[in-house]
Amino acid sequence: RELSRGFKRLDAVIRQQFGKSVGHLISGGAAGGIVSGFIGILGQVNGTKVRVTRGIDYVLDTLDVESAARRADWILTGEGRLDSQTAEGKTVQGVAQLARRLRKPVIAFAGKLELDERAMKKMGLLAAFGIAPHPCSLAESFNNARPWLRTAVRDTMRLIRR
Repeated sequence: RELSRGFKRLDAVIRQQFGKSVGHLISGGAAGGIVSGFIGILGQVNGTKVRVTRGIDYVLDTLDVESAARRADWILTGEGRLDSQTAEGKTVQGVAQLARRLRKPVIAFAGKLELDERAMKKMGLLAAFGIAPHPCSLAESFNNARPWLRTAVRDTMRLIRR
């Protein structure tokens, strides 16, 4: 909520200073709010062109993930939290879109899982798993993310190999 309020405030300032709204921009909210600031302010500088690219698209292209995904039987991905914002252009959603195009099954792992089965299916995930073995604090989750993820992936791969 704070990010949304901050973005609305940024939009108001840019509108007041430059007579242009950036509230409608794709990737404008949450982490993309800085993008709107760049477009709203740098877009006013003569000779400056600002192009918006979703972060996940940039990462997938730069790392040539599609090439590796074509050779894979399964695609595993993850995020700290799988929630309603995941479907709005975060990593798991971008990877799932690529996998769908390549007809590859996708399994996601998360520190916290807040998606229901319908949302997972709509996003293109075969399954999603929370990695914490028990209810815990955010600090405990951060401190144990690596071993918990390793265990969750190992257990999942045991199932896949059968």
